Amino acid sequence: GKTMFEKQQAQLQASLITKSSLIMSFAIVGALAAFVAHLSDSSISVQSPNWGMHFVYSDCISHVVFVVLLVSAMVVWRPSDELQGYKSAEQPQDGENQSIIGAA
Repeated sequence: GKTMFEKQQAQLQASLITKSSLIMSFAIVGALAAFVAHLSDSSISVQSPNWGMHFVYSDCISHVVFVVLLVSAMVVWRPSDELQGYKSAEQPQDGENQSIIGAA
């Protein structure tokens, strides 16, 4: 059977995957909203009275969606003691165990 630690790690990984899936779902909805806003942009013409808002439809919405997704992913995947990913290990300091790479 699994130990208590392994069960906790499995629950943590499942939680992270679930949260990441929610973030990706928001990404799809946000991308579709930005696409629809870009298509419905009535300020494309310089003669349009809404020309000053063109940047909102063309760039701002997609950039805001990206920043929200990036920050969300950073919060979900922030380093913590519970997340055991890659860890550095101290390298041996004696000359016998070190190999020379390249020309000597």
